Amino acid sequence: MKNIFKNLIFVLVFLGILSIGAEKLYAASPSIISGSASSITTNSATLNGVVNPNGEDTTVWFETTSGGPFQIQNIGNGITDVSLLSYNLTGLTPNTTYTFKIVAGNASGSTDSGLIFSFTTDADPIPPVLPSPSIISNTTTNITSTSATLNGVVNPNGYSTTAWFETPSSGPLQVQNIGNGTTDISLLSYNLTGLDPSTTYTFKIITGSANGSVDSGWISFTTNAPPVGPVLLPPTIISSTTTNITSTGVTLNGLVNPNGYTTTAWFETPSGGPFQLQNIGNANSSVTMLAYNLTGLTPSTNYTFKIKAGNANGSVDSGWVSFTTASSGGGGGCGLVPTITSLSPSSVTAGAGATLVTITGTNFVNGISSALFNGIARTTNFINGTSLTVNLIASDVASAGTGNITVANGACASGSSTFTINATVPTGGGSSGGGGGVSFMLPAVITQNATKVTSTGATLNGTINPNGFTANMWFEYGISLTLVNTTETTHITKNPINSTLNEVQDIVNLKPDTTYYFRIIGKNTSGTVKGSIFSFKTLNDTTTKTTTIDTTPKVSVSEITKTKKKEITKPKIEEIKKDSNIDYSEIKTAEIEISTMKEDVAIKDEINYSITFKNLIEKNLENIRIIVHLPKEIDFKESNIGILGDDNTVILNSEILFPNQTSTLIIKGVVNSNASLQKIITTTVSATYNVAGSNLEKEESSFITNYIVSNILLQASSILSLSYMPYWIGLIALILIIIGLTIFGKKIYKSKL
Repeated sequence: MKNIFKNLIFVLVFLGILSIGAEKLYAASPSIISGSASSITTNSATLNGVVNPNGEDTTVWFETTSGGPFQIQNIGNGITDVSLLSYNLTGLTPNTTYTFKIVAGNASGSTDSGLIFSFTTDADPIPPVLPSPSIISNTTTNITSTSATLNGVVNPNGYSTTAWFETPSSGPLQVQNIGNGTTDISLLSYNLTGLDPSTTYTFKIITGSANGSVDSGWISFTTNAPPVGPVLLPPTIISSTTTNITSTGVTLNGLVNPNGYTTTAWFETPSGGPFQLQNIGNANSSVTMLAYNLTGLTPSTNYTFKIKAGNANGSVDSGWVSFTTASSGGGGGCGLVPTITSLSPSSVTAGAGATLVTITGTNFVNGISSALFNGIARTTNFINGTSLTVNLIASDVASAGTGNITVANGACASGSSTFTINATVPTGGGSSGGGGGVSFMLPAVITQNATKVTSTGATLNGTINPNGFTANMWFEYGISLTLVNTTETTHITKNPINSTLNEVQDIVNLKPDTTYYFRIIGKNTSGTVKGSIFSFKTLNDTTTKTTTIDTTPKVSVSEITKTKKKEITKPKIEEIKKDSNIDYSEIKTAEIEISTMKEDVAIKDEINYSITFKNLIEKNLENIRIIVHLPKEIDFKESNIGILGDDNTVILNSEILFPNQTSTLIIKGVVNSNASLQKIITTTVSATYNVAGSNLEKEESSFITNYIVSNILLQASSILSLSYMPYWIGLIALILIIIGLTIFGKKIYKSKL
C-alpha cells in the first residue's frame, strides 16, 4: 500500500510539472491564417485578416508597399484564430491592383506574410457617350469610263462636323464643314477622274466631330467600258462667276475646257447676247475666257447670265447664274425682304476648303432666294422659309479675314452677316480720319499627299507662295482628325518672292498601323494661314507582338524566407553586351531557383514552393516551358499561374521574358500518406527556352530536398526553440528533460518521508 501511495505521489508531481510547462509547450510565434480586402470602391478598400496568437500576447498590424504600420492592435494570448480589427485604406487610384501584408509578433518571434494579398479597385463609371456624326448614304453618279462623282449625306447630330471622301490611294478629298445641325446634309460632291475603264474602285466617307469620327466603310463602283472609236467630247464649263459688281454694272467671267476640239464660247443674259464671242482653242485643259463688262444695270436688282460653249461634238451651257447689283443709296420700293438671324458655322480656319453654311432667317422663297458671299452668288439650297444652305468655295475661305453673306429675293436683299475666316492676324491701332487702312497679303499654302510612308515615318509635302513677304513655313501633324494636339516640324524661313515653292519634310518615330493627319502652315507679319488637312496611314510593323508574363501570385501563401536550395549548376554570370553576334551557348543566360519556407515537414502539412526564373541578358527569352516534378509524397493543391500536368508535374508555358525580368511560379501542395518518417524527398524544376533571334535551345534546372518527420517531433522542436536543429537532436533533448524531471521528483518525495 505504501508503494502504491508512493508511486501515486510521484505521478502527480510529474503531471504537475508537465502542466506548469503546458503553456510553454504550445507557445509559439503567431500564425497568419488569412488576409483579404472587402468594401472595395474606386478609391478605397477595407483590409481584413485572421491571426492565431499561439498562446502568447501578440501584436498585429497591416502594411502596404507605400506605408504602414496601420491598425496596430493586441489580439491577446489565446490559441484560437482571431479576426483582426479592419483598416480602411483610402486615396487609391481606380482600376489599379494593390498588395498588402500582415505582420504579427509575440515573445516567441514575429511572422510576416509578405505582400501576397492583393485586390483591384473598381473602375471609374463610364461617362455618357455623346453622339458622333451619322453617315446616312454614300453613292456614285455620272460614272464614265474614266471618272465618277462621289456623293454622300451626313447628319452632324448637333455638333460641328467635318466630312470628306477618301480612296485607298488618295484623300482626304473635298474636305468640308457641314455645321452642327441635327438634320441630314448633302455633301459637296467630288469628281474623281483619271480612272481606268472597266475597273472596280472603292471609296468611303469619313466624318468627325468632337465626339469621335466614323467612316462608311469601302463602297465599290465599276467604271464603264471604253467607248468604241474616238471619244468625241463637247466642251466642259468649269465655272461661271461675277466680279466688280457695282450699282449699274458687273464683270462676267468663265472657265471652259475645250476637251481637245476647237471651241467657241460666249456669255448670254435673258435679254441679250451672245456677248464676248471668242475662240478658246482646242486644249485639253481649262481655259480662262475673256471677261465681259455688262453695263446699264439697275441698282439693287437681281440679274442672271450663263455661259455657252460649243465645238464639233456639241454645245453646252452653264445654266443661269444669278447676282444682285449694289445699292445706289437712293431708297425705292421692294417686295418680300429676307432677313438673316444666324449662320452655322459662322467661322472657319483659313484654308479649310469648300464649306457648307446653314443660314437661318425669314422670308426665304423657293426658287427665288439666292445667297451671296461678298456680293457674288453662290450655290444655294432652299430648305424651308426660314432655312437655306450656301456652298462657299475654297477660294472664299483661303485667306484670313471676314466676308459678308447676304440673301436676295430678286431686288430685295437682306442685311449682311459677317462670316469670319480665322487666322492669327495682328490688330493695329490708329487715329480716325484722313488716311487709308493697312493692307496685307498672307502667304498661300497648299497641302499635298504624303509620300515614302513606312511603319514609323513619312515624307510630308506641300507648297507655299510667300506673296512678296518674308514668311515661315512648317507642317503640323497628329492622330486627331481636327489636329487638336499636334507635333510641329522645323520652321523654315522663305524669302519675299512671288512664286510657288515645293516644300518637303520627313517625320519619324511614328506608330505602326496608325492614321495620321497633317497640313502645311505659312506665317508672315500679316498672320497665319493653314492648308487643308490630309491623312496617311503608316504600314504594319512586321515584328512579333509580345505579351508579358503575369507574375502576381494568385494564392495566399506565407512569405518564403527560410530556404534550402541546391542548384545543379551555377557558373559565374558574365557581363553581356548588346551584340547580335554573341555566342549565347557559352554564356549563362538565365537562372532558375526553387525554395520552400521550411525544411522539415510532416504528413498533412501544407508545403509552399516558390520557383523564380530570371532573364540575365539584354535579349528576350522566348518559348519558355517550366516543369516542376513533385515527389509522390506531395499532392498538388493549387498554383498562381501553373497548370497540373501528367505524372504529378506542374507546367508553365510562356511566350516571352524581357531582359532582367523575373517570372515567379507559386505552388501549394500537401504531404500525403505515402511519406515515410525520416525520408528525404526531392522536388526538381527545369526550364527550356530560346534566345530571341536564334534557334539555340537552352535548359536550366534546380532542386530542393525536404525531410519527413512526425508531428510530435515538430512540436518538440518548437517547444525547445530548436527549429534550426535536426529532428534527432530535439528528440534527445526532450528525453533528457524527462529523465531530469523524474530524478527531481523522486528526491522531493524522499525528502517528505
